This record gives sequence, C-alpha cells and structure tokens, in this order.
Amino acid sequence: MMYASVFLLLIIKHCICDYGIQGRFDPKATKDKWLSPRLWLHGFDHAVGTAMVFTVFCVWLSFAIPNSNALMYLSIVIFAFSDLVIHSMIDCVKNKVIHGNGYNSSQRIFWWINMFDQIAHNVTYFIFLWCFDKYFF
Repeated sequence: MMYASVFLLLIIKHCICDYGIQGRFDPKATKDKWLSPRLWLHGFDHAVGTAMVFTVFCVWLSFAIPNSNALMYLSIVIFAFSDLVIHSMIDCVKNKVIHGNGYNSSQRIFWWINMFDQIAHNVTYFIFLWCFDKYFF
C-alpha cells in the first residue's frame, strides 16, 4: 500500500505539472527542440515535484522504519534528475511527431500520440518505484 500511495502522489504531481502550471509559459515557444527553454523549464517543474514526493516518502519511511537505509535520500536527487531528463525526452519526441506531421487536436492520431505520451510518463514513475524498492529500501 505504501508504494501505491507514492505512485498516486506522483500521478497527482504529474497532473499539476502537465496541466496546472504548464500554461504559464509563452504559448509561442515550442517543446519540439531539444534545447528549447520551455521544454527544460517544464522538465524542471517535474523534477522539483518528483523531489518533493520522494522527500516526503523518505522522511515518512525514516520515521516509520527506524534504522532504514540512509542511502534512500540519494534517491531524491537521482529520481528528480532522471525525471527532468526522461520527461523532457518524452515530451520532445511527442512534440516532434505532432508538429513535424502537422497533427492537431481535431485529428484522432493527435490524441493517440498524447495517450502514449501519458503512458510513458506513468511507466517512468512505476520504474522509479521499482528501482527505489530494489536499490534503496
């Protein structure tokens, strides 16, 4: 149940970063170029959110399980940086496919591409938790 709770927090974080706060960026700026500032600012939002979730998780574990592995705090940095890079890569590829082919929200393929984008992000969070369990707990 503990991992399910963390997974839920990661999904909530993802929704906040992808739908809640992403709109503050310049709408003319795209995320289909690897060096796009908008792409990396968006990825940084996800990194900060992931760091917050794993910080709460690690602090809770340290109280819930005395003598827990202190190396688990290293996971905060590792998963935050990984989320920055992986999230940015997924979004860049998605945007290259969408913009490169001229797809828009009135086309069914647009929504299929976005669906795979969201699946990839959620699989990333599942892998983070699997790695945490295997290497840090």
